[in-house]
Amino acid sequence: MKFFLLDYVGQIKTVTLLNHDLIDEKKSKKQKLSENTTNDNHSSIPNTSTKKTKKIEKKDFEVLKFNKNEEMEKKNAIDFITFSNNLKFLISANATGKVSVYNVETGTLLKTIECFNPDWTVKKEEHREKFIGLSEYNNIIMTCTDKGNLKYEVYDLSHYKNNNASDENNEKSTPIEEEEILETLIDIKNNEKFEINLNIDNLCKFKVNKKNPNYFITGGKERDLMLWDLRDIMKSSQQNDKIQPAWKAKNVPHNFLDLRQPVWVTDLAFLDQCDPPQKALVITGYSELRMYDFTLELDEKRKNKRDINRPLFNLKVGENVLKCLEICCSDPNLVLVSDTLGNLVQINLKTLKVCGSFKGTAGTLKCIKSFRKGEKKYISGVGLDRFLRVWELDENNNRLVYKSYLKQKLSFILLDENSLIEPVDSEENSKRKKKSKIDGIWGDMERVS
Repeated sequence: MKFFLLDYVGQIKTVTLLNHDLIDEKKSKKQKLSENTTNDNHSSIPNTSTKKTKKIEKKDFEVLKFNKNEEMEKKNAIDFITFSNNLKFLISANATGKVSVYNVETGTLLKTIECFNPDWTVKKEEHREKFIGLSEYNNIIMTCTDKGNLKYEVYDLSHYKNNNASDENNEKSTPIEEEEILETLIDIKNNEKFEINLNIDNLCKFKVNKKNPNYFITGGKERDLMLWDLRDIMKSSQQNDKIQPAWKAKNVPHNFLDLRQPVWVTDLAFLDQCDPPQKALVITGYSELRMYDFTLELDEKRKNKRDINRPLFNLKVGENVLKCLEICCSDPNLVLVSDTLGNLVQINLKTLKVCGSFKGTAGTLKCIKSFRKGEKKYISGVGLDRFLRVWELDENNNRLVYKSYLKQKLSFILLDENSLIEPVDSEENSKRKKKSKIDGIWGDMERVS
C-alpha cells in the first residue's frame, strides 16, 4: 500500500507499507511481557509495559518527501490533492491560490495554474480565501473557493510521456473513457477555461459527481446543501441571468421552543455516483447526519415543496462537532463519521444505528478514506496527533493493522490505487519458484549410503 499525505507546512509525504500485520491484538499478555523483557535485557531498566501496540521497525514502512524542491512554510500549505484519470499525475491545491501538477513517479513539478491571490494582510486564516474542493476529469481541473469562485481549467500535458507506466494499467485505471466527454466540458476544452462566481460565500465543502462532472454540491456556514448543474450555470452566464442552483435544501423544522435551527455543513458526499444524482449525505457542526433525496415529488405525505427539500432523516451522532464523512467501499449503506475528539464510528443507514467503532485515535481526524485490497476492506485516517492509522473492517472486530508517527500534523490522505494491484507472476517465474521449492525439499533430505 502507498499513501500520499499532506501536512500544514506544504509538504507531501509518500508512505509505503511493506508489512501490513504490524499490530497483533490477539497475543496474550504473557507473550507480550516475555517479548518486552527479552528485547530490553541489555538496558538497566526493564520494560514491563503491557501495551497492545508493537514497535515498528524502519524496514516495515518507507517515508519519502514527494515535493522536494518547495520550501516548508505555512503559506505554502496544501489543502487538497487528487490523481488524474490515468494516475500519471498528482494535482494539488495550495493555500497560495495555485494549483500544481506533479509527476507521480519522480515528483517533478510540471505545471502551475493561478486561481486567486489570497490577502496575506488578514491575520485570521478563517477570513482568507481558500480552496474547499478539488477534482479532475479528462485533463480538466475543477476548483472552488469558500467565496464561491468556481473555476474549470484545462491542462495539456500530452507532450509528456511516462515510459515507466504500462498502457494496460492506465486503461484499467481510467474510470471514464474519452469518448464519453460531455458537451459542456468540450466547450470548456475549446475555450481552455471557465470561471464564474456563484454569488454565495462562507462555503466549507465542494464535491463533484464522478459519474457526471456537470453536477456538484456545496455547503457551509448558514449555507445548506445545494446541487448545481454546470449546464444551467453556463446558460445563465451567457444570458446575464442570476445564477441559481438546480436544487436547494430546506432547513429542518424549528425546535420545541419554536426557534430556528442554525446551519453548519462540515462535510458532504454523493451517496450514489449516478447520472443524474439521486441522494446525498451531509454532516453538520451540531452532531447531525442527514440524507437528502433530489428525486422526491409531491405526494400525500409531502404536500408542500418545503417537505420535498427537507432531509429524509436527521440523526444525532454524539455530542461533538462532526468533521469527516466517508462512504464505505464495500456497502453504500455503511457510513463512516468522525468528530473533533477523534471518535470514529460506523453507521448503518438502514437501521440508523451505530454498528461499529474504531479505537486508537488521540485527536481530531482530518481525513478518512475507505478502500479494498483483494477480499479485505480497510480504513485509513490521519489527523492532528501526527499518526497514520489503518484499520481492517470486520463484522466481528475492527482491528488496528498499522500505525506510524510522521512528525507533522497531517491534514489529508490519498491512496495510490496502483499499489493495490497485486503483480501477476509470469510463467517463467512460477516455474522457477516450483523448481526452487523442489530443490529445497531434496536438499534437506539426508543421504542414505
